[in-house]
Amino acid sequence: MILLLSMGWSAFANCPTDDSYEDNDSFEQAASFSGPSASGLWVCDTDEDWYQVQGTAGELLTIDATFIHDDGDIDLKLYDASDGENDIAFSVSVSDNEQITYLAQTTGPYFLQVLYYSASTQGINTYDLSVTSGSPPECESDSFESNDTMATAANLSSATELQICEFDEDWFMASLNAAEKIEVTFTFDPEDGYPSATLYDAEENSLSSTSYVEEGVYALDYLSIPGEEVYLKVVQSTDSDDNYGLAYDMDVVREQFDPCSEDQYSNNTEIESAAALSVGTHDLVACQNEYFSFVIPANKGVTITADFDTADGDLDMTLYGPEEDFLTSATSLQAPEVMQYNTTEETDMVLAVRLYSDGGDLGVSYTLTIDIGEPAETEPSGEPSGEPSGEPSGEPTTEPSGEPSGEPSGEPSEEPKEESGGCSTLGSAGDVSPFFLLLALLGLKRRD
Repeated sequence: MILLLSMGWSAFANCPTDDSYEDNDSFEQAASFSGPSASGLWVCDTDEDWYQVQGTAGELLTIDATFIHDDGDIDLKLYDASDGENDIAFSVSVSDNEQITYLAQTTGPYFLQVLYYSASTQGINTYDLSVTSGSPPECESDSFESNDTMATAANLSSATELQICEFDEDWFMASLNAAEKIEVTFTFDPEDGYPSATLYDAEENSLSSTSYVEEGVYALDYLSIPGEEVYLKVVQSTDSDDNYGLAYDMDVVREQFDPCSEDQYSNNTEIESAAALSVGTHDLVACQNEYFSFVIPANKGVTITADFDTADGDLDMTLYGPEEDFLTSATSLQAPEVMQYNTTEETDMVLAVRLYSDGGDLGVSYTLTIDIGEPAETEPSGEPSGEPSGEPSGEPTTEPSGEPSGEPSGEPSEEPKEESGGCSTLGSAGDVSPFFLLLALLGLKRRD
């Protein structure tokens, strides 16, 4: 009885009789799914299931788990063989059954996780599982096919009557000059669905993505400061009708600007390549984010000022310590930007000057001043610092919120509590622990 009370309403700790795939409780213990289907499988809140399923490159892997949601929610997650931490596909609805459809990128094993998410009655549920692999639905071809991967990207240019599908994305490539801007506009029928597009560099780092312009129109733009190859991926994010796929038009506009007038520190665009800078005043140009390093002696104050014309754009500053730890920043929408920091020991610092916006010609010219002096005084808190630290600080640290809310503060705020030892110290039933309630019940039974 005491054990049950201490457990409360926790879920069942153990599954019923193990199914034929146990013990498959982790990525490392994943059981090979012999399929194509199996029934009467069990999953618990303390005992998830893992399976190895076979995929073939270019084929559609379809995984179905059939169960009754009211008996407990089951979710599915799929992983590739090299990473059991980050899923590549999932199905996590709050209704009966779950399904994953995934276009396999490689041939070989994939890992399926079946986990018990929550319950309305108990910490277990039974499910049936099926796994099939086959050709995906055929997507209507367009003039750029087959441009389904980054490696087979087509040259980026304006075109009409293009086609994307759930399992057939489009890739395009463009070589941008230094200081060249590209803008891509997508037009589509929202009744058929919605596209989504992302621009990447050659390392597949995201550079820009589509945003809403108006109903049926999305667009993205990107300004390349150094000049580079960029890759555009277009996918179907939603399908609004019964037809497979989505038609869209694409308009591409490229605009060449005069390159930014670089200063002598043009290679300091990463914190690892911060340029050493001396104390004093420097005339600089921010073509993109740039970093500077310097050393401040112990027990000194450094004041850093970046002055610029707000008509040209906006600059922000951030100061970091030797471990790239944040120290302070200046991020207003005005000029100049000023920040100050006091040291207690000699400190290697890195200053980041960030190009927040560029309002005129490419780049923002600015004057950067680094001044070292005595530590700046901090705002006093309470009485002057000459008072002994153990004395009261004077007035209360918070002001009253208005008129007194009731009795004077010297009166008790509520009725006095009864002295301990009386029966009333038991309080309400909600205050009694299940353990002492059980003892009381047992004690009453002894008196019968």
